Amino acid sequence: MEAPKRITGLRVLMVAVLTNCTFTGHSGYSDQQDTSATLSPNDQLIWQKRIAGRNPPHALKALSITSPDDGAVFPPEIAAPTFCWADTCEASTHWLVVLRFGDAKDPLMVITRRPQWTPERSIWGTIKARSTANPAEVTVFGVCLTPVKSITSQGRIQISTSTDRIGASIFYRQVPLPFPTGKKAVQTMKWRLGDIASYDAPPVVMENISTCAGCHRFSSDGRLISMEMNYKNDSGAHVIAPVEKHLALSANDFMSWSDFPKPDLLPPTRGTFAKLSSSGKTMVGTVNEISFFALTNDPAFCQLFFPTYGILAWYDVASRTLHGLPGADDIDFVQTDPSWSPDEKTIVFGRTEKRNTYHADITNVRTRIIDADIHALNKKYLIQ
Repeated sequence: MEAPKRITGLRVLMVAVLTNCTFTGHSGYSDQQDTSATLSPNDQLIWQKRIAGRNPPHALKALSITSPDDGAVFPPEIAAPTFCWADTCEASTHWLVVLRFGDAKDPLMVITRRPQWTPERSIWGTIKARSTANPAEVTVFGVCLTPVKSITSQGRIQISTSTDRIGASIFYRQVPLPFPTGKKAVQTMKWRLGDIASYDAPPVVMENISTCAGCHRFSSDGRLISMEMNYKNDSGAHVIAPVEKHLALSANDFMSWSDFPKPDLLPPTRGTFAKLSSSGKTMVGTVNEISFFALTNDPAFCQLFFPTYGILAWYDVASRTLHGLPGADDIDFVQTDPSWSPDEKTIVFGRTEKRNTYHADITNVRTRIIDADIHALNKKYLIQ
């Protein structure tokens, strides 16, 4: 019998999904302090006169703020993000970051030598406090300091801070890029548990797994974890286990989507994009699927993956039984990527016409190596 797989230090309440936020941890600000600084009262007055005629936005548009997104809403406990921008004006030598708030106080102004800025903790605390009642307007000006202070470009977004805390950590998989294949690459993957309020690197809670493990989900009370995990060479294996500080897995913790009946000509069922329900009583996933998988030369999107055929099935955790899902079992379509409503009464899923024309032989579906970027592939393979 195989030795139990061990996950150490796993402490998760729930998985939170955040958009428009940068979660990279910061261990210190020595580098940033060398390249950016808040302005003296005299310099603020000088720059305020320079920018006084540029609200509403001036015609200068050579600068685009790339992160965070315009309209981003931050949770109140999140650590400082990094503001990033792209400036196509060659005359810009420095950048002036100006934050205006809905209160009657003066704006916050910082100047930097790099096209990015990470607020110090105290400054970020002030920004969050002043952007709760009303959004903060963030304007980045490209500037030239010599022979006179002048503005060369500008871009503008709004951000705000919510009064609702996330109150949970984020459990995620860290995969080395570009996406390699083989057992050696699998063993280099790490699973981390990130506290969004922390400035320290998220600790590793699982590593050195000799088999492929992927999509995961927790019950809403945080008591159960589910995760795709190849077990005894079964790519359809899925673990459902209680969350503990030190979690050792045995055969009884696994189910297999491969147990769902399938026609002989189809490849093995994997239970693609399987999702545990909020209560942890039921799981739903794509079965009898045929999938397209390509490795690309694009480091930002190094793999392209989607099912081209499949139906949905659900698994009863208590009885350990599998069933087809009526309304999502039409063999003329591919039905996939299910998501539960919090009350578990509704399942939302994607559906489109099946595309087996993407495979030369559906009985021998292989990973493709394609020398193209993601934009070219999205035009060629029209799965939406």
